[in-house]
Amino acid sequence: MATQTWEALASAIDEIYNRNASQLSFEELYRNAYNLVLHKYGSLLYDGVSEKLSSHLLETVGRLAEVPDSSLLEEMASTWSEHQVRIVGRLCSCHVAVSLPRYYSFLNRPLYRLQ
Repeated sequence: MATQTWEALASAIDEIYNRNASQLSFEELYRNAYNLVLHKYGSLLYDGVSEKLSSHLLETVGRLAEVPDSSLLEEMASTWSEHQVRIVGRLCSCHVAVSLPRYYSFLNRPLYRLQ
């Protein structure tokens, strides 16, 4: 059950990154994230979100590495803006990222490991 719930959330993160979030129910995503933490699967959620975001960011870095120096700053600014809209805007709107620190991180992780 927890693995299936996480897989649904992971798929939703992919959809957000692929600019295909219009069909997502953010209420359902929030409920899934909250239930994982509530039923003691917070580490699955925390580690999974961390891995998923790291994976997408590494792909972005790889793409930026191919950009010519002359347009690198413009591309980085555009990429950062897009990241803020897609992830900060969409993921936080379903409170997955917001509820992690509140319900799991500060209770189960040393403060120095939160980044």
